[in-house]
Amino acid sequence: MRKITVGWLGAVSVAGAMLVSTPAVAQPTPDRAALERIKVRLDHATTVPVGVTGWHTDADGHTVVLQTLPGTAGAARQFAQDNGVPPEAVRVDEIAGQPLQQSDRLAAGRGYQIVGATQTASCSAGFAVTETASGDAGFVTAGHCRALPQPGPLVADGRPLGTWGGHVFPDNDMAWVRTNATWRPTAEVTGLGPVNGDEPATEDTTVCRSGITTGVQCGTVLATDVTVVYRSRTGGPDNRVVGLTMTDACAQPGDSGGPFVAGDQAQGVVSGATDATCDQPGFRSYFQPVRPILERFGLTLRRYWQGWTEVPGGQFVTSSPAVTTFAGSEYVFARRADGQIVHNARTGTHWSGWSPVPGGRTTPDAPAVTVHNNMLYLFVRDDAGRVHVQTATRTTWSGWSVLPGGTTPSAPTAAVVDGRLHLIVRAGNDKLVENVHGDTGWSGWSVLPGNGTTPDAPTVTEHDGTLRLAVRAENGRIYLNTYASGAWAGWIPVSGNGWTASPLGLASYDGLLRLFARGGNDHLFTASSNGTTFSRWVELSGNGATPSAPAANVYDGTLHLYARGLNDRVYVNTARS
Repeated sequence: MRKITVGWLGAVSVAGAMLVSTPAVAQPTPDRAALERIKVRLDHATTVPVGVTGWHTDADGHTVVLQTLPGTAGAARQFAQDNGVPPEAVRVDEIAGQPLQQSDRLAAGRGYQIVGATQTASCSAGFAVTETASGDAGFVTAGHCRALPQPGPLVADGRPLGTWGGHVFPDNDMAWVRTNATWRPTAEVTGLGPVNGDEPATEDTTVCRSGITTGVQCGTVLATDVTVVYRSRTGGPDNRVVGLTMTDACAQPGDSGGPFVAGDQAQGVVSGATDATCDQPGFRSYFQPVRPILERFGLTLRRYWQGWTEVPGGQFVTSSPAVTTFAGSEYVFARRADGQIVHNARTGTHWSGWSPVPGGRTTPDAPAVTVHNNMLYLFVRDDAGRVHVQTATRTTWSGWSVLPGGTTPSAPTAAVVDGRLHLIVRAGNDKLVENVHGDTGWSGWSVLPGNGTTPDAPTVTEHDGTLRLAVRAENGRIYLNTYASGAWAGWIPVSGNGWTASPLGLASYDGLLRLFARGGNDHLFTASSNGTTFSRWVELSGNGATPSAPAANVYDGTLHLYARGLNDRVYVNTARS
């Protein structure tokens, strides 16, 4: 028995030697260009496993290196495989600790402190700017915030903020702060939304401001080019400031330096106010116009939206667009005049061109699209209201199949949270129903709790590990529902008296939930939420008008807003925070 066993093992050893000695098929070694292409593919992956913390190329080792937390190497290798990376081109390094972003978002209206030798003063940050000569980032503020007898460090939330880039006070009341790398000034105003220009408002125009003491306050421009004498409270000289704008918007100590806006146009920074309570008759506040600040210090105002451009290809469409990020590209879908769905894909700055989705399925409404388990899911309804789905990999479409059990008179919507795809539609009785796709397939249709109804299609997106579902009511008002921890929380109205005649656009970007609505003038309006409060609705400048609902998506670190133009072409506007 022993000899037989040894002989059998010996035979295996000989076979093993023979296999080793047989020449293997040579695998091409990835060069630097190939590694960069692999890295770009990972950069645009739809989802990243929790343990994976980053990746980079190692040209000398001919690999892409995935960094992952201890115990998650298997998930990292699967992530690479799911994104088409050959196993021989991957090296996994386990590292200790999760990377943390070291720069904090700094919106206009946020408070900061000036630590002096004998006292500390508080002011509010103004608009985000860039120094034209150096490219340094910062924000404008009031010059008198720098006027402590011995001004010391600038801090926010107890952390160093930056240094003074320049200041003028009195005569004017202007300054700017060059921020440290740990802060990231954004082209938004707390509670008021994005900043898209600096067109001066005229008298009788409504203006709003934001500051650390009184939050968001609004009023009217009463006069421009006003000279104000600020009397000293300590026996020092009076300070005369020229060229200010006078309003009746409330402002109190601590609001100094904070932003004034008219719509999405920057107006100036708070200079001061009369020594009275805001509700007293004759109360007045004053702001230093922003344009002289920019000119004096050589600054450029940062703008949130970059302007509308047409999606290339000349395609005419008859529906709202639907957009998602998949396999390193941004895919745009829409219905054309014959009812078929066409799509165009952007990879970086290159567009593929419009082409019909295979299968010939037609729809009377807009499509819906999302990504689940590294596959693209495209949904449409047919003329009878039945919902059809088609999935796609990077190279192959599955063909259309119908989801049994329900019909809808409107376009569907879909999003993914916690690894489960939620497909939501309006039922025939105007209530909302959902069908959830998980590990075992579709759950079947069920009515969302809360008795919410809508005369139009719903819109859903993932935000901070939850789903946010938006609808318009019969009266055009906008309501929001949140899905978290396996349950829907119930409907709440979106504050600000927003009104729309179409479904909404939703996206999660830069820590905020972004809402987009078509107004009664066919122009687009936007609001945002930090999870507990909503900003005011602001009309987007740039003359963008649409007869349909907008669509929003995040791709390559930027927010893209898509809309069908009045000429039935598709347009996109890019936001950079």
